[in-house]
Amino acid sequence: MLLSVLQGYTMREIAEVMELPQGTVSSKLHRTLKKLRTMMEA
Repeated sequence: MLLSVLQGYTMREIAEVMELPQGTVSSKLHRTLKKLRTMMEA
């Protein structure tokens, strides 16, 4: 999340840095942001 939101990296760049498939990075980011939204609403 930090690489995407704060540093402005693209999904492709994050996938390369973390050596993960782009789909994995995308789904993990989506789940993390969803959890964060839920926590902030409570």
